[in-house]
Amino acid sequence: DEFIEGCRLLGLTFVFAHQLLIADMLNAGQRINGALLPRQVGKTKTLVIIALGRCALRAKYNAAMTVTTQAGKAHEIFNSEVIDELEAVWPDEDTRPFRLFRAAGRAHVAFTNGSRFSVKSPKGAAFRGSSYHLVWLDEGGEAKAEVGVDLLNAILPAFMATANLADTPPQLIVTGTA
Repeated sequence: DEFIEGCRLLGLTFVFAHQLLIADMLNAGQRINGALLPRQVGKTKTLVIIALGRCALRAKYNAAMTVTTQAGKAHEIFNSEVIDELEAVWPDEDTRPFRLFRAAGRAHVAFTNGSRFSVKSPKGAAFRGSSYHLVWLDEGGEAKAEVGVDLLNAILPAFMATANLADTPPQLIVTGTA
C-alpha cells in the first residue's frame, strides 16, 4: 500500500520489477539495510516513493535523507526528485495532501497526519535532537570514514525514541552506485 501511495503522490503509473524488489526488502523490517545499484536504474526514485508512501500512510512518521558526499547535492536531489515532482503532480496548493517547504536547511514535505520527509546535511549535527523512523544515506560507499562515523553516531541514537514502537520500527537505508 505504501509503495502504491508513493507512486500515486508522484503521478507514476509504471514501475520496474527491481523497484518492487527493493520495496519488499525494506518492508521485511530489518533495522539496517543496504542497496548497491548501477546508475540510472531508479534507485533514487524508488527510495523517494517508499519514503513518501510511508509518510502518507503512517501517522507521525519522520523520514530523512542525505547524500553523504556533499550537502549541496542532497538538497539538489531533494528539490528536483521530491519537491519539483510533487509540485508538478499537485500544482494546486489547496488540494495537496501535504505542504512543501523549500527553505535552505529546512526543506521538507509535511503531511496532514503529522509525518515529515526532509533533507539533511551529511553531518551528525543535522540529525541530533530529533527522532527518526527512516534515515536514507545515499552514496554511502563514497563517504569518508569520519563522515560515516559522525552520521552513525548521531542517527542510531536518534532511532531510540522510535525503537519501541512496534508498528514503526526505525530503519537505516544506505544506498550506493555500483
